[in-house]
Amino acid sequence: MEVVLLGALAALAAALCWTLASSLWRRLPTSLSAVQLNLFKNWLALTMLVPWVLARPWPAAPGPLVLLALSGVLGIALGDSLYFSALRRLGIRRTLTIDAGGPAVAALGGMVWLAEVPALLQWIGLGLVTLALLLVALQRPPGVAEVRL
Repeated sequence: MEVVLLGALAALAAALCWTLASSLWRRLPTSLSAVQLNLFKNWLALTMLVPWVLARPWPAAPGPLVLLALSGVLGIALGDSLYFSALRRLGIRRTLTIDAGGPAVAALGGMVWLAEVPALLQWIGLGLVTLALLLVALQRPPGVAEVRL
């Protein structure tokens, strides 16, 4: 049970970090494009991670390193550039609302293409995520007056 609690706390901490980072990145000067902003972020992360990576033992086969590099290029370089572009174009609220639906979309994809069937707790989680997304989507943004007919 402790592992489950630790995993849930880690997931909540990751969501909090993404929310705070999205807010910070959104407030940076708009003179940087999404690609430039992502390049800056990746160089910053690289300088912090290089000492740790160099201190670790290297695997005997290069295959895992090649897959890791490919994953970084596709997932981080391309994915985050598109994410930052969405933050600028759609705003934090809309982007994070759409982003929060990712686990539900992944679960549905697993059902369709991998024939996975979610367990009861996973269905409950999908329901809670869907309900939260609906509640956020149906809210009016601050400062928007109600229209009466």
